[in-house]
Amino acid sequence: MALTEVPRPALTLGVVGLFPFLIGATGSWLLPDPYNFLAAQAGLVYAPVIVTFLGAVHWGYAMADGKSAMSFARLGFSILPALVSWVALLSHPTPALILMAACFSALYLADVRAIQTGRFPAWYRDLRRPLTIVVLLCLLSLLIFSLRMNA
Repeated sequence: MALTEVPRPALTLGVVGLFPFLIGATGSWLLPDPYNFLAAQAGLVYAPVIVTFLGAVHWGYAMADGKSAMSFARLGFSILPALVSWVALLSHPTPALILMAACFSALYLADVRAIQTGRFPAWYRDLRRPLTIVVLLCLLSLLIFSLRMNA
């Protein structure tokens, strides 16, 4: 499969969803003070929003699978990203960025597992892989910026 197999609305909206990450990462390095800090904060604050959304995808698929899929384990996993995001929002930027990168990575692996077990469509991996790579690169850029500013 390839990106050509991804439904156009999902691909388009997925790419548009990268803009706040890209703006935050590039703005933190290119904008003058204090706008660089504002850009970095915008990128960091957007990460928990998207992590929560990705967790909600699992809740939605559990609902679509019917009453038998409504287990505490499956629904509990779907709300875990929101709870971790809440902790990240209350944290210093450096650990928050590390936590968000770990969440994106873990959610990608969970999505791959859901695809392998037939719960998610095969095209979802083709969408998630490049989006996750770009997000992780942006978070890494923000982490380096944060470490540099705190040195």
